[in-house]
Amino acid sequence: MRVVLSTGDLLFCAHHAKAYGDKLKATAVEYVDETHSLDREISPN
Repeated sequence: MRVVLSTGDLLFCAHHAKAYGDKLKATAVEYVDETHSLDREISPN
């Protein structure tokens, strides 16, 4: 999770992003959530 605030960027793991997400979304300039990519399966080569 990447949160852009007026004072700079913050990076969060999925666990902490979920814990603080609502508060961060309210103050964020940009909120980038890519946690959905953690659930996809990776096919073996």
